[in-house]
Amino acid sequence: MIQSYHVTRAPTLIYLDDDPETVASWYFDRHLFTYAGYACQLLSSVWHKEGLVIQAHGTDSLPEWQHPVDVRARLFGVQVFPTMSSWPANPEHLEWVNALGGNYDWVRRLGHALLDEHVYRFPKLDTQERVTLAQLRAMLVQFEVMPTRLQETQWQFYEAPYNLDEAFLRGSSVDCFRAFYAVGMRGIHGWTRRPRPDFINTLLEEYKLIEPA
Repeated sequence: MIQSYHVTRAPTLIYLDDDPETVASWYFDRHLFTYAGYACQLLSSVWHKEGLVIQAHGTDSLPEWQHPVDVRARLFGVQVFPTMSSWPANPEHLEWVNALGGNYDWVRRLGHALLDEHVYRFPKLDTQERVTLAQLRAMLVQFEVMPTRLQETQWQFYEAPYNLDEAFLRGSSVDCFRAFYAVGMRGIHGWTRRPRPDFINTLLEEYKLIEPA
């Protein structure tokens, strides 16, 4: 048994289930906005990888170098996250999102589900939360249409890859991410208006971090 479960850097995608709505219901409180933002970053990076900049009603095929961040922000009309060349996305996750239309759609659905989940858990949003939610939602709406290349595979899908410490390597991709989420991130567990997921309890018992019920 490995004694240390220290996590130096969280992945930009935590794949806990094939259904993104279920995943959102399991994410910690503090991850709802964070990973909705990561979803926007991944989807944005797919478009920039195509050499395109998505706009409110279509795309602009000018090369990416002609669109510095401030210009992109005006094109989107909302806060824009840095592109894949300047933010530390997990390369394997960007490659996964960019591989099939079904993978792209999973991330888009996860982003919406995380925002819905935040509103469910915290119905009384403060001003900054309302602004952040509106910005993220606006970006996700603009990503409803995927690049033409991915539209041909919008019904094809496979589990997201992982690059985790050996302490969390198990059977499937879902199993690995669940172990990472339950054990590697146990210090920030917290669910408002949601029970702790059963798999969290099971894995904490297995890793001998809590006593069996």
